[in-house]
Amino acid sequence: YWCVNASNDGGTSAWSGVWNFTTIPLPPSRPTLASPSDGVTGIPIKLTLSWYASDGAISYQVQVSIDSTFSTTVVNKSGITDTSYSVSGLSNYRLYYWRVNASNSGGTSDWSSIWHFMTIIAAPTLVSPSKEANGLSTRLTLSWNASGGATSYRLQVSTDSLFSTTYVDTSRLAGNSYFVSRLTNNMTYYWRVNASKTAETSD
Repeated sequence: YWCVNASNDGGTSAWSGVWNFTTIPLPPSRPTLASPSDGVTGIPIKLTLSWYASDGAISYQVQVSIDSTFSTTVVNKSGITDTSYSVSGLSNYRLYYWRVNASNSGGTSDWSSIWHFMTIIAAPTLVSPSKEANGLSTRLTLSWNASGGATSYRLQVSTDSLFSTTYVDTSRLAGNSYFVSRLTNNMTYYWRVNASKTAETSD
């Protein structure tokens, strides 16, 4: 608050009216990242990034990159007023880096620590036989498209769509096909495949 009076030999005036002004706040503290944890693997390609609130923050900026220097970004979103942000459209089995800063009228904080995560391996796409195919032989080859990054596959065949019991359940398949024999005539079978790399397994 401030005011002024004036003086001369005759005396001093009354005070002026009182005005006020507000100084800018300190910039916010740098955010602390929360989720997903640093170095975690098997993350869906659609996920929510979250962090803890910074003192004095009005908004946040999130960056996601495949480059730890963030020379290019796949996400660069500012003006976020919440402490989380949903990201979609990422690629399967790729390493991503992310960071956040905070802003108010006093300025912008330093960037948070840089964390990284690995997205999940893509689930295989079944190829042959086609879905709901009829009149197939009791001896046939099941095939699927390779999943990027996968080193092995697991195949299940069942007469139950819930796979509570299986006729075939084999893992560590190096290729993307498998020959099945001795199936029962006039029987409906269900089949599915997942992909793995080290400790990572797809849907």
